Amino acid sequence: KVKPTANFQFSKNSTRLPTTADIALGVGYKLNDKSIIGIGGVYKLGLGTIDHINITHQGVGLRTYLDWKIKKQFFATGGYEMNHFSQFKNIDQLKYANNWQQSCLVGISKKYKISKKLKGETKLLFDFLYQQHRPASQPIVFRAGYNF
Repeated sequence: KVKPTANFQFSKNSTRLPTTADIALGVGYKLNDKSIIGIGGVYKLGLGTIDHINITHQGVGLRTYLDWKIKKQFFATGGYEMNHFSQFKNIDQLKYANNWQQSCLVGISKKYKISKKLKGETKLLFDFLYQQHRPASQPIVFRAGYNF
């Protein structure tokens, strides 16, 4: 059974990057009663700073994930991501591999019911490749999202 997903993640600004909102859409496939595998894409929306709000596009990303049911609404989750954190003016700029940052995420998620058709999900993840990121990133990633 195929399930569309959406999630949001916010990151604080630094001296090199503005505050951003990651807006992700994906699709998951339920392999069996305990596991879901999926793919998705993310758009990185720049928000500027609290003193100077400035909407810009800050990048795009590709995601894969696997959720494995532990107990009731709790899942072990893992995934691989590639993110392009530079502004780009055309698609040709996305072709160069050195412009993409890789992440290997592992953690836990909790799924919960919001309504009959809408389910929520929170994830707490550790990025095993965070030390390789330039500029440096946080090792812990928190995400909140929805499943339809």
